[in-house]
Amino acid sequence: LNEARDAPVPEKKDEQAEYEANIEKLKKALEVATANANIARANMVAGAEAANAFNIMGAAQEALNEARDAPVPEKKDEQAEYEANIEKLKKALEVATANANIARANMVAGAEAANAFNIMGAAQEALNEARD
Repeated sequence: LNEARDAPVPEKKDEQAEYEANIEKLKKALEVATANANIARANMVAGAEAANAFNIMGAAQEALNEARDAPVPEKKDEQAEYEANIEKLKKALEVATANANIARANMVAGAEAANAFNIMGAAQEALNEARD
């Protein structure tokens, strides 16, 4: 786009129209490329967030498994605390699983958005070619 803008403007009227049309096509191509780059950046972030969410979910599952594998205390008050800790860990695992599922959905949505922008770019290109 910068190179096209820096080129000398043709003197003939019909060549000027073609020059302007080419500038507009390049602007549209830059818009689509920028949108794709922004989606790619968002997908990278979503992927990192999903990986983190799944790591947290795995840690919560591991903590719950370790708590369940621990010997059940013999004293009544200690048993109540043991059960309460198990319930807290179950809730933490539920939250972590929900976050991981949201992160997964965000990754899928990002991929679908990238596909939609690629289709839009192809449609724009086809329209430009048809106009030519």
